[in-house]
Amino acid sequence: MRQVSAAVILEDGRVLLGKRGAGGSCAYLWEFPGGKVELGESPADCLIRECREEVGLLVEPEELLNRVVYPFPDGPIELFFFKTRRLSGEAKPLVHTEILWVPVENLQDYPFSPANREVLGIIAKQIP
Repeated sequence: MRQVSAAVILEDGRVLLGKRGAGGSCAYLWEFPGGKVELGESPADCLIRECREEVGLLVEPEELLNRVVYPFPDGPIELFFFKTRRLSGEAKPLVHTEILWVPVENLQDYPFSPANREVLGIIAKQIP
């Protein structure tokens, strides 16, 4: 089973989202920055690497919010959602077609990839 890490970067009551591009089963849907865990890499290390590659941020995973096994059409994935803190950098769309800082109370207004929807209720409880 593939493992994937996702960063829930919370700042000032907002969360960073990225919009996927064309292709795949989740085209044009919103997601949290992250990606596939590589061989020999921990989910937390993957998160740090993927945030640098996808949105140009140096981040620190603070806690695991949720772990979800989701049955995608091409096989199940194990998805780790980490509450994450930005250490440095300004977010920019390096792989997504668009990125946004969205108020937590507005997350339900965005069409998310199905596996990412699993964690929205948990995020709502994490507002500092």
